[in-house]
Amino acid sequence: MNKYLISIIIPVYNVQEYVEKCILSVLNQDVSPDTYEIIIVNDGSTDNSLEIISRFAEQHANIKIINQENKGLSGTRNTGLSVAQGKFVWFIDSDDWIENNCLNKLLNILSTNNLDILLIKLVIVDENGIITQRKELPSFNGRIITGKELYNHLGLSWNVVRYIYLRDMLVKNNLYFENGILFEDGAFLDKVFFYAKRVKIFNETIYYYFQRTGSIVNSLRNIDKRQDSFFTLAQKATEFSLIIDDGDYKKLLKQKIISYICQCLNYQSINHKKDFRKQLQTILPISYKDETISSKIRIFLINNLPSLYGWMMRRKDIFFNK
Repeated sequence: MNKYLISIIIPVYNVQEYVEKCILSVLNQDVSPDTYEIIIVNDGSTDNSLEIISRFAEQHANIKIINQENKGLSGTRNTGLSVAQGKFVWFIDSDDWIENNCLNKLLNILSTNNLDILLIKLVIVDENGIITQRKELPSFNGRIITGKELYNHLGLSWNVVRYIYLRDMLVKNNLYFENGILFEDGAFLDKVFFYAKRVKIFNETIYYYFQRTGSIVNSLRNIDKRQDSFFTLAQKATEFSLIIDDGDYKKLLKQKIISYICQCLNYQSINHKKDFRKQLQTILPISYKDETISSKIRIFLINNLPSLYGWMMRRKDIFFNK
């Protein structure tokens, strides 16, 4: 039995400049504090983050703090999910914030439609609070769709924070985050969409995603880490495709695997060239019979001429116009 309607999970690591704004937005809501819990997982912060979140916890009974040694974003989210008691869960990053007084309508949509996932609208803001990008969503005419339909539409558009999930769906299917990689959202969502049978889109701006210039993902010093991470995404998608029976979803995963490999080639460095072709053999689809002509060409180039394909990808406006 669920103790709360929703659990909001906030990973915290050295965000003393931002976390207060995040927590205030989650507290400034139009539902009773008894209906939702705020789980703040302090991932071994060395700044004043713990002091800030502790002050909030002293004043609000629905805030729970978990302290742990540093495990990274994936491990921190997994810790929060493992103790969550809400019917639904929402992962919110500690330097982001949400719209005031949005929870009531979100929970109404989730409950009245018996949803597995609710997709909400997200905007990207810079350090001055200016909106730099709006993540537009498909409407699907307001109807309830399957996770497969959404997965087919999204491409490499991730951000787990854009989704509110039915907790039982995640826990029963052992859907947790992959540790030790960048772009962990991709590996998570590749599986989540397979199990989600009832998905709805709420096309109002709810989530404000703060993009810091010095973030890990945006750092040019992480080129090798980026390639390794995309390769891991391709491996995990391949492994998952081998254990499911849904032929349509397998085809979607194949396309995603190719996309991940293309991203590997974008970040390929001289340190990886020697073993890269050998690694590719472990994840590339063996059979081409179900692929389109375009996909067959891509697979052939990736398999046999990865350096050429990487060069073509860097000039994709010429070679891959749609």
